[in-house]
Amino acid sequence: MDADSLIKLTKSHFKEILVENYEIVIPQEVKIETVDQAREYPDSQIIEQNINQEKIKVLKVELTKETEVEIKHFGLLNGEMGVYALTKSIEYDFVSTDDRKVFTLLSSLGCKVLPPAYIIVYLYKKAKIKRDDAITALNRLKEYVSTEQYDLALSEVG
Repeated sequence: MDADSLIKLTKSHFKEILVENYEIVIPQEVKIETVDQAREYPDSQIIEQNINQEKIKVLKVELTKETEVEIKHFGLLNGEMGVYALTKSIEYDFVSTDDRKVFTLLSSLGCKVLPPAYIIVYLYKKAKIKRDDAITALNRLKEYVSTEQYDLALSEVG
């Protein structure tokens, strides 16, 4: 999960359901972006609490030469670089990013990628949240995601 997705899901107040039901892994670079460099934001404290409670696992990614070359070629930086490297080194159900470039890249490589609004849909379809709660979460996300993403996710919930 990249920093943008983590922050947006925190703002929706539904990240807690996600961390209670799934193993959430972020690269060290995402922790730096969302906690270490963002201490003045309330979301930062919530994310740090999840990390301290081991509800979010932080991994330091060791880059292979091949991965370093790919990262440079694709122009990935910071958290996106870490997310890409994690997809090469661990098993996962899905990756979450709201970055169009990273989304397109990971999708083209066969990764299952979900933007934040679709994680709400995912939780709904897995019966982790009720329809009304999914709509509430999507409405909380509305100002942080594209109109297209919001409308498509809302239509999935019904």
